[in-house]
Amino acid sequence: MQEYMELDPNDHVLKGWFDQFEGEDRNIASELIENLLYVDADEFQSRTLQMLRNLPNTHQGPFGLYVERKVRRYNAIPNRLFKEPKRKSRRSIGGGPRPVDSTHAGRHEVGSEGLIAQLCTQIQRENPAQFFNHPGPNAMRRERIRHFVFVTDFIGTGNQVSDYLEAAWRNASTKSWVSGRFLRFIVVCYSATEEGRKKVREHKCHPEVLEHLGAPTLRSLAPYKRSELRRLCERYGPTYSEAKGIPALGYGDCGALIAFAHGVPNNAPRLLFKRGRKWEPLFPARVTSAVQRSRRQARQASISRRLNRLAEKRIARLAAAQRLPTGSDETLLVLAALKRRPRTAETVSSRTELPIVEVNAAIERARAAGWIGESNRLTQRAYQELEVLREKRAPKPSRFIGKSGYYVPQSLRAQVDQFS
Repeated sequence: MQEYMELDPNDHVLKGWFDQFEGEDRNIASELIENLLYVDADEFQSRTLQMLRNLPNTHQGPFGLYVERKVRRYNAIPNRLFKEPKRKSRRSIGGGPRPVDSTHAGRHEVGSEGLIAQLCTQIQRENPAQFFNHPGPNAMRRERIRHFVFVTDFIGTGNQVSDYLEAAWRNASTKSWVSGRFLRFIVVCYSATEEGRKKVREHKCHPEVLEHLGAPTLRSLAPYKRSELRRLCERYGPTYSEAKGIPALGYGDCGALIAFAHGVPNNAPRLLFKRGRKWEPLFPARVTSAVQRSRRQARQASISRRLNRLAEKRIARLAAAQRLPTGSDETLLVLAALKRRPRTAETVSSRTELPIVEVNAAIERARAAGWIGESNRLTQRAYQELEVLREKRAPKPSRFIGKSGYYVPQSLRAQVDQFS
């Protein structure tokens, strides 16, 4: 099971942020931070590179790599990505777009696109025969590029990704290549929300979305917990006018509970990153460096926390006491996440913090064991197995501390693990 970093609860910046809450709201704010997934730089880079390196194993190349960035508009319509002469043939020509291009005159800021552009450069240098960095129409014809690969860190609402895809789709040559099945679109991202993923997939170019992890959001939490945290986000933080039009749950009302080492998305609740007249955010201007000191949570504690989030408190206590059957962690988390809709692998990933690859593997194991039926619904046998675990009690701590070194056999044969 993959382990993620979490914010250090002893950090003075985090403590100062908690001090802004009153009474019981401080405990609710603590739960908000506990459900916030923090992705460090090494984790993000290694997983993104892994997905890109795996493309030649699953798709026929060569591949053109393009980094997400804002595209310029005219009359609210994205400009064409490639040059297109104003003549009858309308055959796209010239070079490709620049990886990093500031759209603000006099304010040259570089966001996550700078980091992703460096990763694309690294992949292109590793395998120059298969990967091409921002090729234009001339290079796409010359090298016979078969896939338009769009790379980003996070898909929130899906608006910015859709704009970039629309900019490429507006070229007549692009439509011709797709129609003739010479070109396909792929979107590679570390994480995506359910709404953003759906919007991107519904674009006219019908891209394939490859992601490492489903993005945790307020919607992915249990209903009672979701409403509690939503009320907290609405009561605290800057007002709507101070936040310059960003809703309480972040841009697009996503309520994304994810933070990267290179920044927090604006789809996160605004009390995390927007400053108000009487409010200091945890990540000012979406910069996470002030609270980047983090620690790696112990495996059993991490499993217990995730089971608690899925309303399996009794099984969570077993996990904390290391009383779960060996090798059952991923399967149990997936079964608990499949108790309510939607039951897609991406949604289960957002609820369990398991990579989508591990979720799919656990679903196949559960289906082979007869615990999952059609549409990933739990069978009666699965509910019975979960109930058996709920009735199993964690051992009470003993007041007697014996001498170490004695061997006491517990069983004459190995226990048969149902969830392994």
